[in-house]
Amino acid sequence: MMTLTRRSSLKRDTAKALAFANKGRTLRKVSTPRAKLNRERREIRERVFVRDGYRCQANWPATECFGPLTVHHLKKASAGGTYTEGNLVTTCSHHNSLIEDFPITAQSLGLVIRSKESS
Repeated sequence: MMTLTRRSSLKRDTAKALAFANKGRTLRKVSTPRAKLNRERREIRERVFVRDGYRCQANWPATECFGPLTVHHLKKASAGGTYTEGNLVTTCSHHNSLIEDFPITAQSLGLVIRSKESS
């Protein structure tokens, strides 16, 4: 008869491991360039919310807004879109999901801009 034994998880002294790997330097959670980019994006996001009056701009037929506000890219970054005020619009999370799930309808409502290559 075979008996199963339970293995204990490996235990490591994380403080010692960090001190060894770090060699006395303090670790930054976010790099300086990334922190700058994050600040810039927060400022752009806030300007978009102010411009749109903190209201969802999706006029999706027969649906109501709910959920937290978010910014939606009219033209996706993968299609060459940028994180600028002109390419962002305020939407609620519900409408943002609808935009992602129904891109053809969203495009007809002006909520998606397709690049000429993907049309």
